[in-house]
Amino acid sequence: MKTAPADLQPNHKGHFERYNRYGYYFLTPFFIVFLIFSLYPIIYTIYLSFTDLAGWNTTSNFVGFKNYLAIIHNDLFIKAIKNTFLLWILNFIPQIGFALLLASWFTNQKLKLKGTTFFQGGILPAERDHGCFCGGAVLSLVQLPNGPNQHAIDQVGAD
Repeated sequence: MKTAPADLQPNHKGHFERYNRYGYYFLTPFFIVFLIFSLYPIIYTIYLSFTDLAGWNTTSNFVGFKNYLAIIHNDLFIKAIKNTFLLWILNFIPQIGFALLLASWFTNQKLKLKGTTFFQGGILPAERDHGCFCGGAVLSLVQLPNGPNQHAIDQVGAD
């Protein structure tokens, strides 16, 4: 029967717990930053969704689920949800499936495929960088003051 090395065997109760506390020390900054910059804004946004606060107003009234009922009956919102799911089904699922298929082919030593190094180095990073490209394209459209969207807004005279 194999036994653990002497320095890993507990010689008294709590031996391992002394080392575990260092993990908590290293995780503490993450949780502090998460609570301040992620969890608090999410909770505050949920709170605001139950009020009638709009724009730069500083006073608000609690309206309950009135905002949610209004948005559920909004045709534009329903169309946006349908478009989101359609885009997700037609773009994201096949893209991830194809990427997993390529990754399994290129990492399977039994297939003995030729040129796998080329594809791993050339095509798979392009698949990964797709999101970065889309983000850059959107940024170029809305870039102030010279983006095409801003130009169109200026042409119609809206601010």
